Amino acid sequence: LFEPQFFSRMLGMVLLNGQERMPPSPFLEYRNHLTDWHPEISQEALIDTIMGKSADESEQDILNYSSKGQGIYTVAACMNHSCDPNVYVTYTAHNDEELVVTALKDIPAGTELCISYIDEDADVEYRRSQLQNHYLFECMCDKCVRESGGPDVTAQEDPPVWA
Repeated sequence: LFEPQFFSRMLGMVLLNGQERMPPSPFLEYRNHLTDWHPEISQEALIDTIMGKSADESEQDILNYSSKGQGIYTVAACMNHSCDPNVYVTYTAHNDEELVVTALKDIPAGTELCISYIDEDADVEYRRSQLQNHYLFECMCDKCVRESGGPDVTAQEDPPVWA
């Protein structure tokens, strides 16, 4: 159970199925209230006081998020990719990390729910390249097959076996 191979597989599963999450920092709310209560204090002056005047934008960005990580959402992890998705995923505005799935079109009962992992408006070569490089598969959704002029014979090869 505690062998390196097990952890490697688990990490791969999280990275391929996880949703990057960066919940907002409580500092943002505090900063907004402070500048509302004391309009004479600019947001820039407040950040300079906390971070120092030499802090660049990327260093200041750490104040905007309380943490950065991956979340596995059981419903979303069951959804596959399509370049013509029938649902999309958002998160509630309440900063509670609740995932919301919304239909993009009428979906008949029993139809697989598919999301797009990438920009589905890009051309087919770019989409397939992104999916191959980042998600390790060649997209054979109806849209890719239609736009590429038919199925790619290389897609018929056996999928790679992960150690």
